[in-house]
Amino acid sequence: MKAVILAAGRSSRFKPLSENRHKGLVQILGKPILQHTVEELRKAGVDEIIVVQGSERDIEEELADDQISYVVQEKPKGMGHALRQAEHLLDNKFLVLTPYRANASQLFKPMIQKADEENANTVFLSTPTDKPEKYGILELNQRRPSRRLG
Repeated sequence: MKAVILAAGRSSRFKPLSENRHKGLVQILGKPILQHTVEELRKAGVDEIIVVQGSERDIEEELADDQISYVVQEKPKGMGHALRQAEHLLDNKFLVLTPYRANASQLFKPMIQKADEENANTVFLSTPTDKPEKYGILELNQRRPSRRLG
């Protein structure tokens, strides 16, 4: 299983901690948040990790993990565009996530199992919020996404 970590954003909502670095590089318990995410993905059975980073390439420098593939999104044009930058490295099933998932193995192991059980092409993980206008919105029909709004 492959995972694509979208880490090319500006981290503007994470200021002042992200003034001079990507929020995925903020240290928690002595390691960058992104490093915790990578370790958790490996625990969940992910064997190939791709990180989409910004033009500064600071994530690649900080992590210095030669078992991760790095691609660059030169200009921040959204998550869909970021994912397209990694398209040439993708085939079959893969996960897409943001860099701050310290509990990734707890989240993704069941998702991977569910996708395998149901031979699903797509499995979504979503969270209820009181500010849906700030995020993508899924409309569900019998527990299945029927439409994406916003």
